[in-house]
Amino acid sequence: MLNLDPNQDYSKYNILAVDDIPLNLLLVQKMLSRFKFEIRTAGNGQQALDAVAERRPDLILLDLMMPGIDGFEVMDPAAAGGSRHGGYPHRYPVRAQFERGCGEGV
Repeated sequence: MLNLDPNQDYSKYNILAVDDIPLNLLLVQKMLSRFKFEIRTAGNGQQALDAVAERRPDLILLDLMMPGIDGFEVMDPAAAGGSRHGGYPHRYPVRAQFERGCGEGV
């Protein structure tokens, strides 16, 4: 649950959501849209690196398990800017899990 004031203007904050499952990206957009964040999406690791190079986000919501360039590689400072200072200064891992398949009858 987000503890944010929906009447506050958060449009100056730019969030990059990265996931190879389009439905997950749609869910993130839907959850955050009422707060008026600028939300960009990427469907794979290379698109994420390109988006970061184009404009550094304030927050990245990153799927770690993707085909090709995975989330761990996206977080690598060498991939994200060539140095510790050129990469991401802070990383705060947060576990969020969406179950694939909820069981019978659900």
